[in-house]
Amino acid sequence: MIGAVLLIANEAQVMSASNELEGALPGLPRGESDAVWKRYRQLRSRSFLRIGTVGLSGDVKNWFISSADDLIADYRSDTPVIRENGWSRAIGLLERAAAITPGDRSIRARMLYCRGHLARIRGEAASSRRPADAQRFFNEATSSFEEAARLKPHWPDPHLGLARTYVYGLVDPEAARKALDRAEENGYEFGNRDVALLGDGYRLRAEKTWSRAPDFRGLPQEGKYLDSVRDDCQQALEHYETIPAYGEVSRNIRKVQELLQKVRARDDEVRAAKLRKAGLGILVPFLGRSS
Repeated sequence: MIGAVLLIANEAQVMSASNELEGALPGLPRGESDAVWKRYRQLRSRSFLRIGTVGLSGDVKNWFISSADDLIADYRSDTPVIRENGWSRAIGLLERAAAITPGDRSIRARMLYCRGHLARIRGEAASSRRPADAQRFFNEATSSFEEAARLKPHWPDPHLGLARTYVYGLVDPEAARKALDRAEENGYEFGNRDVALLGDGYRLRAEKTWSRAPDFRGLPQEGKYLDSVRDDCQQALEHYETIPAYGEVSRNIRKVQELLQKVRARDDEVRAAKLRKAGLGILVPFLGRSS
């Protein structure tokens, strides 16, 4: 009987402490995550009957998810400030939520989404120095975003991650446009950041094609390549010129205009070469008669 009384008294103390923690959770900042986790684990270990912590697990899990969501939500803004450390912090918060309910698909989707951004960031960092590693990171990012979208349908965020990966990783503006369309279908509001992103997609593809100019110089296909560069430049300008004051857009407009000048100059060279060739062809019969 004494043991039973002590056990019940312990559960009452744990319940009181649990209620205190539950009441404090809404006002606690993310920076207190370690303290919250430590206190939660202490209370769980003290509650032998699990009566004193009834309801606490759900509240603590939701607090960790909400704290991670605050970080995740920043990326939906027109001027996101979240960086690699922010995505890592969000994963840490979600891992603790997952430890409480390991089978939660929504938590799993969030973790995959954050890991997708980490892979994307690493791919962008490696793109100029280690192309093979960059491609591996971009493939990892794409897979993570796609799986996150599958686990959490009607969530726009994974499609935003895919759009950025398609632009800065795979240089595919059409795929980025489709990803942004999916995000809009799921409630996302298209903003200046997205217009600039698509402009970057067309600009980067134009620059990539132009970098291969020596490979097709003088070949019959050269005109097609020049047209491709010109078309992508025009598409980039159409996007940029709607938001000239946003971010790096004004600088990127100048870059596109400079590339267009190079294309025009090469067009003039090709045209002049054709005229010289045509003129020589006309003169050949006369040269033959004079000889």
